[in-house]
Amino acid sequence: MTQAVYINCGEFIRRIKMNNVITFPKKMKTLREQIYDRKITDDIRTHLLNELDDLEKYHPNSWDKRFAQDMIKYREKLTDSQIEQLERILQNPILEEEYPDGLEL
Repeated sequence: MTQAVYINCGEFIRRIKMNNVITFPKKMKTLREQIYDRKITDDIRTHLLNELDDLEKYHPNSWDKRFAQDMIKYREKLTDSQIEQLERILQNPILEEEYPDGLEL
């Protein structure tokens, strides 16, 4: 006959973490948080590529298009002005992420 051992949930989770049985996924950072980390992540690159498609269609000679192309290849730490421009260019995906049900005006 087996014995039942009762422990609380917190203790159970602590034991699992200690034994590396299960790894809990880290909370995904929002697009805005990724930008403020001052690096271009793969997620940011994906959104920039999507925005670049729209820019090439509607504004082929714009400064935003050149900036987006440069940022896709950029590997260094972002400056404050680059962060501001990225936020402006990626404002649609940022708002979609922060307000998934849309904004009520």
